[in-house]
Amino acid sequence: MFLVLVLALASALTGGSFQVDGVEFSLRFVQGRAAIFQGDRLIYRGGAGSYYARAFSCGGTLHFLELRYQGNMYSLLVDRRPYLSSQEELYSPRALCLEGGRVLSVGVKDRMAVFMGGREYWIKPLFGPQINPKFKVKDGELLLELEEVFAGMLLKREVLLPPPPNPGIKTFPLRVPSHPFWFNYQLAPNKYIAFGDSITYGCGYGTCQHDPPIGYPPRLEKLLNKRIGPSQVVNRGVPGEETREGILRINRVLEEEQARYLLLNEGTNDVVHAEYPLSVTEENLRGLIERSLRFGTYVVLSTIIPRKDWFWYAPYFHNKLLSIVKLQRKFARKYSLPLADFFKAFTSNPNWKDELLSEGNHPSRKGYQLMAEVWEQAIETIAPYPPHSLSVVHGGGKIYLQWEGGGEADLTGFLLCRQGVCLDLGLRFSWNLHPMDLQPLEVVSYDRAGNRSQPLRIEFSEEE
Repeated sequence: MFLVLVLALASALTGGSFQVDGVEFSLRFVQGRAAIFQGDRLIYRGGAGSYYARAFSCGGTLHFLELRYQGNMYSLLVDRRPYLSSQEELYSPRALCLEGGRVLSVGVKDRMAVFMGGREYWIKPLFGPQINPKFKVKDGELLLELEEVFAGMLLKREVLLPPPPNPGIKTFPLRVPSHPFWFNYQLAPNKYIAFGDSITYGCGYGTCQHDPPIGYPPRLEKLLNKRIGPSQVVNRGVPGEETREGILRINRVLEEEQARYLLLNEGTNDVVHAEYPLSVTEENLRGLIERSLRFGTYVVLSTIIPRKDWFWYAPYFHNKLLSIVKLQRKFARKYSLPLADFFKAFTSNPNWKDELLSEGNHPSRKGYQLMAEVWEQAIETIAPYPPHSLSVVHGGGKIYLQWEGGGEADLTGFLLCRQGVCLDLGLRFSWNLHPMDLQPLEVVSYDRAGNRSQPLRIEFSEEE
């Protein structure tokens, strides 16, 4: 590594335009999202929370870097796929293709990080925050030009980077057992389907027409946005629905919403119908759960709420309601699902009939707020998805592990574990090993509440 320090007058730190392969592009904001234009043609628009975007070229194909800020977490995405997350500010992403591989840099708070071939390098400031990075190839060597801000001046600096790994090096043999079938990484990670009947839809006080809605979905969304980060709760409640009707639409709803989680609150209307037995409700609930899990949408189950109308006092219907509650608790245990136990939450209040219900079987505003809070508590127990898309490269005398996270808003970091001893990596998506130390490893995700994912187990093989 060598340095060249030059005093320069302070100037504008960023510009609205940049060039890729001699073509001019501009960064603009469209409806609050970072966007890249070529002339007047929009070629890339960032997602929610995006505040910066940049393009680079590989083999004549444009690729895109994007920065987002959501839930006090900064994220770098490459071609819309999460690459790095940090609780420290990210800025000035740059990338280039070199000898068939990708080299990427990004500013983290006040210093630059460079990622290359499974390795990462951190360039410590000598004088102050580092800005205006630019890759440069000179005499066959890769340099990162940057500037450091100091006392109103910009100090120019060149940092020599190590040569990239040989792109022809073989992938190191390994075995990674598959995950349970419900882990579908393509589904929206912070999206929840509220699936149920009129209680999900938001009825009460003799009508289902309320503006704004009085139900639990909008209340829950506010709680989740505050607790775990940007979230979406989609209301797919249908007033009057029984479980036999829910089973007919569940596949269509899953396909349309492409959400990672289903909040299942069905069975209230089964209570009042005597034309089919409890065993039908049981089969329908099982079907709703298993169809969702097969699709890859994880289920948060709930019990139905008590009621204060005639059906509550008629022994047959009262016992049927209690039996459905027992069924829902049983299914939560059988499938190891989080349970929002509304029946317990309501009946724990001695005045539940007056305070938590507006009429026979619909909650009051206070009751809907309680439901949102119980949902939130159940959701908070959900473990993050395991790390995935593991790549292992052997070169330069080391083993380079890289992986991706599940994309949850409350993802906090990863643990690298061996024989029960774990190293906290924070939000690092890579790690270096020595070839002489190829013992079985586990990489585990953890979230803000301390929930740990199932481990990504890595077993190295000596076979080619």
